[in-house]
Amino acid sequence: MTDCGVNFQALDQIVPATMERFVWTWERDEPSGNGCAFLNPETSRWSIDQNCETKRPHACVSFQGHNQNWILGSSSTFSSPICPSGYEFGIPVHGYFNKQLSQLANGQQIWINFRS
Repeated sequence: MTDCGVNFQALDQIVPATMERFVWTWERDEPSGNGCAFLNPETSRWSIDQNCETKRPHACVSFQGHNQNWILGSSSTFSSPICPSGYEFGIPVHGYFNKQLSQLANGQQIWINFRS
């Protein structure tokens, strides 16, 4: 349901096995220490990399009212985001945007704007 932009399900339909599908942020046992967050497109969940100098594309977002337009910036280290004009280094704020970003990643791990 979160893939379609629905953030809430009727409570009578929730069972423990389906609850895990509603987690759209951290991988199990994450965040694991200090580091920089990246999105793993295989699971659509976030992990921490203690090596923030790894080069990955950045999640870049442009805000247009309530809509967000996501693109991938050029590969660089976490602290040196490269986003086109009109875009900023971003983090998805709900499951629907997270799914859009994961599909856009096309198999690549990408930096998201979170540091622990």
